[in-house]
Amino acid sequence: MDELAKKTITDLIAVEGVADELRNRIISSPTGPMVKILSQILRTPALDGDLEEIAQRAVQPAVRAKAYRTLLAGEATWVAGTRWEWVDIRYCEGRMEHVHESRSLSIARSLMTDMNTAARDRSATVRNVASEALVRKMNDPAFPVRALALRFSKDASASVARRGQFILEELEKRRLAVTRISFDKVNLESSFSMGDFVLSTPDGRHEFEFLYVGEPPHGDSYHSIRIDGAPFPGLAWGSPIYISSDSRYVAFSWMAKPIERETIVIDLTDRRYLLLPRYCLNVKILWPNIVDVSIPPYPVVYRIDEQEKWISFPESDA
Repeated sequence: MDELAKKTITDLIAVEGVADELRNRIISSPTGPMVKILSQILRTPALDGDLEEIAQRAVQPAVRAKAYRTLLAGEATWVAGTRWEWVDIRYCEGRMEHVHESRSLSIARSLMTDMNTAARDRSATVRNVASEALVRKMNDPAFPVRALALRFSKDASASVARRGQFILEELEKRRLAVTRISFDKVNLESSFSMGDFVLSTPDGRHEFEFLYVGEPPHGDSYHSIRIDGAPFPGLAWGSPIYISSDSRYVAFSWMAKPIERETIVIDLTDRRYLLLPRYCLNVKILWPNIVDVSIPPYPVVYRIDEQEKWISFPESDA
């Protein structure tokens, strides 16, 4: 398709009523190249708001799969042309390859909602799209990967079931590779870095999951956070972590985004947290005092008097 043809499509779609008619044809047509038509229309955002309806109602499974793939990826892709790719230039072997272009969708969608709907589709073609998307989300601790993988592992389609089983096996490998640390009432300080860690409070009632995400230009690793199975905002900096002897308060290095490091104090009983006025590398929790012992020759003491700005965080919904 040359530039003139691309402009013609864009101009036609902009005509009042054309986009609605195209949507209806794409949904209702039992045969025909509707996937290719939908792909080319998605060069523009004209049908972005109709993708959910197309995904759920289109007669052709391949059309529903294309709509779900677009929603789950958050971007539209289409074939923009072809080009020659050499396979082995010594023997003059090569082939024509498609050239793809893409754009971000103009709408915001719930990935969880679209994933669940696609996973229940009557066509294995669509469920395959959903399982492919779940593989891409496999390392996202905030996404219920295991529950969806269990569903896919029992799917009637062999390819969907294999993908679900693969995810479960990878999650199990990761679980076994996690370093587990248990605090007790004597040992109230530990550290974590460069890996995945699960830390348990002295009373055994709470667990922190610190899963490796990456490394800043200078310094240790940073990690996503889950508390008692629920995602916690921000990132934990690989460093010492401190806990009170009653298992209620925890303190460690934290950042809302890389790489602005702060010291966070979490109240596990009331499900809330606060940030200290300045960053502290080493602290001790002697409630209601947080003692910064990293500043010689005298420690700095922060007394918590409930005038601080506490921020609530939810219980796990798992």
